[in-house]
Amino acid sequence: PGQPHKEPFHIALGIGLRDASGADLPLTLEGESGPGPTTRVLSLTERRASFVFTGIGARPAPSLNRGFSAPVRMETDCTDADLAFLAANDSDPVNRWEAAQRIYCASVFAAMQAAAAGAPLPDDPAIGTLIAGIVADERADPALRALAINPPDFAYLAGLASTIDVDAMVAAREHVVRSVARAARDALLQCYQSLRVQEPYAPTPAQVGARLLANRCLRYLCALDD
Repeated sequence: PGQPHKEPFHIALGIGLRDASGADLPLTLEGESGPGPTTRVLSLTERRASFVFTGIGARPAPSLNRGFSAPVRMETDCTDADLAFLAANDSDPVNRWEAAQRIYCASVFAAMQAAAAGAPLPDDPAIGTLIAGIVADERADPALRALAINPPDFAYLAGLASTIDVDAMVAAREHVVRSVARAARDALLQCYQSLRVQEPYAPTPAQVGARLLANRCLRYLCALDD
């Protein structure tokens, strides 16, 4: 009420584009020569802005706000396929986590609608496949993999909901966690067992990350109660 006319902020937006093989594409703006960097920071200073990149042969998957370069919440037209691809392949760990969380939240909200209506809660096989792939990706840091597979907490879900049905949210989240655990059981168990290496305890980043990922896998496996 005290600021009826809001001027645009200066937003520094780090972006990248990933091709179908999962590689970062060089970002060359129209009018430039030579290959550009694979991560580029765009300066947004107006209400509307357009940036044209050249040399892009096929539709890429957009990796936006890399490194959380701007403290903003973005609305994009990324498809579910784009998000799954980025969660599995993005070289930026922040965006990989964000993509996985968005997919997870979509599954939880779909289950919430069913729970609120008294209908059977749906399974989403795609998210189980995605979590299994992240768990098995030994190229990525264990601590970052642990963050990427962590289910969104209730505060995060509540922040995205227009209305909060607590019972439906709890039932939906628990259902999706069990669904993921069933679909990714083998990958979760293999990862857990591979990280339970008997070695002297040390408070090092490597051991901390390994323990965190092992415990996240164990939480999923315990949700099966088998």
